[in-house]
Amino acid sequence: MAEITVSDVSEDVLACLEAQAKANHRSLESKSRHLLARHARRSGIEGFRERTAQLCALTADRPQTDSVALLREDRRRYRYGKARVVLTVICATLGSTVL
Repeated sequence: MAEITVSDVSEDVLACLEAQAKANHRSLESKSRHLLARHARRSGIEGFRERTAQLCALTADRPQTDSVALLREDRRRYRYGKARVVLTVICATLGSTVL
């Protein structure tokens, strides 16, 4: 196997890596190898597609809602709420209790 040397690692990053390694009952070297391998495999569009497929598999038995419908509903709610606030202020200014 190949070897690499990483220099100029800040103390706080090293402390975080050591803490993670200890929490996972690994050596610092083993934890570093694990992180490098995981990141190398998951970079790029292929990694994104792989993670997306894994997530879809985890939620396959649950009904899925179209995100476009959710965004439209949120925008409608925001606009309606904003319009209601403006109308309330206008009515309060005019002394009306229409609402």
